[in-house]
Amino acid sequence: MNQANLFKKLRIERGYTQQKLSEGVSSRTTLSSFENRGTELSSHTLFLYLDKMNIRLEEFQIMLNDGEFTKKRQLAYRFSKQYYKDVIDNNLIAEIEEIYQETQDIYYYVLWFEALTM
Repeated sequence: MNQANLFKKLRIERGYTQQKLSEGVSSRTTLSSFENRGTELSSHTLFLYLDKMNIRLEEFQIMLNDGEFTKKRQLAYRFSKQYYKDVIDNNLIAEIEEIYQETQDIYYYVLWFEALTM
């Protein structure tokens, strides 16, 4: 499900009309364009809408991923579980290094470095 469709579904489930939800945030046409044509919203506007519906950004992201955490979040969770037990599996270290080599994402480099310094 894309962002606009999920957003519209959540708005309707929570009993908000476009007019009511957009009050104090944006025009109703801005919200309508987002929901029906998938036009871009600023992150600030999206955050305000989600806050008004009592939805945390993290919850929205999980719903967008069909109830799954992103691969980055899953890896971070596995890392933190092992980190707080003071034992990091060599397979996990190798996996983190491999992902860093593929993506060059500094986040994975920091995890890998942290694992090596334990």
